[in-house]
Amino acid sequence: MSDNKVDWYKALCTCDEAEKTKRFYTDLTDDDITYLEAATRHDFDVTEGMLYKYFRLKMPNTTVLHKVWRRDRKSDIWVYDINRKVKSDAGWLGEGVYFYGDEDAAWNAYDYGPYIHPFFINAERPFQMDIDLHRAVTHKNEAEISRRMTDYVKTREFDSVVYYGDGREEWCVLKPNQLKRAEVTRDDQGRVIPISLRFDLSKKDCRY
Repeated sequence: MSDNKVDWYKALCTCDEAEKTKRFYTDLTDDDITYLEAATRHDFDVTEGMLYKYFRLKMPNTTVLHKVWRRDRKSDIWVYDINRKVKSDAGWLGEGVYFYGDEDAAWNAYDYGPYIHPFFINAERPFQMDIDLHRAVTHKNEAEISRRMTDYVKTREFDSVVYYGDGREEWCVLKPNQLKRAEVTRDDQGRVIPISLRFDLSKKDCRY
């Protein structure tokens, strides 16, 4: 296929995908149309700017204004179970969902799974963990300290925990609706989810 035919074919596929999404989702805003068309032609500069705009609009009180990163064993986890005990959790608190503040740190965490994704998190009232406490709750024989730490954080209405130490930044959020994918997401039928429906804190699904 010649270059011209390839470009024409790509444009046709993009148009068809956009039109199918527009027909399914009603009451699309101008921003939705701009975002959808940018997403289907893989214009990451446009989608990135709009994702940041709506993240800050929908999560105005979060203390984390940058992306955080997570590795998982699966790429299609849409609702996180905060109580699960698997290798891909750091486990400071015995529950929660954990993130790195830096993409390079996530790339270096090989044991946690092959898939890396960016997230925005709604952490309005984080508890800051110091180095000594972090070492205590992550020690293999200190499960009781970890449990007490969980109780302390929850009873005092902190919604997250942050750790700055050992040259890294790590976050833990305590509810699944606090975390949202910081990238273009698609519904179960593969349609791009409109930007106006993103970062909905009433939903546990991290795509919305």
